[in-house]
Amino acid sequence: MDRIQIKELAKRQISNNIGIIILMYLAIYAIVILSSYIAVPIAYALGVIMEISLFSVYLRLASDNVPQFLDIFDIFNNAKLCGNGIILYILISIFTFLWSLLLFIPGIVKSLSYAMAPYILIENEYYMSPMDAIRESQRIMEGHKME
Repeated sequence: MDRIQIKELAKRQISNNIGIIILMYLAIYAIVILSSYIAVPIAYALGVIMEISLFSVYLRLASDNVPQFLDIFDIFNNAKLCGNGIILYILISIFTFLWSLLLFIPGIVKSLSYAMAPYILIENEYYMSPMDAIRESQRIMEGHKME
């Protein structure tokens, strides 16, 4: 399957489930905004966890599973994935910041090379560390950043 066919399939899968996806986004934003009144670090951690949860829903959607609203809360049953997700986002933020110190463009390029790390971590949550997910993301994104 080439890239165009994959994009068409993804568009169909999303368009058939757009209502539930929008509802999930709204719920996540409401949770993060409300948690920001408690403490910013809690809001950041909760935002990361909920984003990883949404990526998990996307992966299930790619496998032709129909998403349910409560699927975004399934991640709270997996403490290891929650912790590794937070570590992953902290590492990505640090690495992107450090690359951006060189110039703005290397920071953008590196952030694109880290883009698949959350998906890789979710798919390999039991045997891959956050740093391994970043390395694998860089490997698979090599030569594909413009796609």
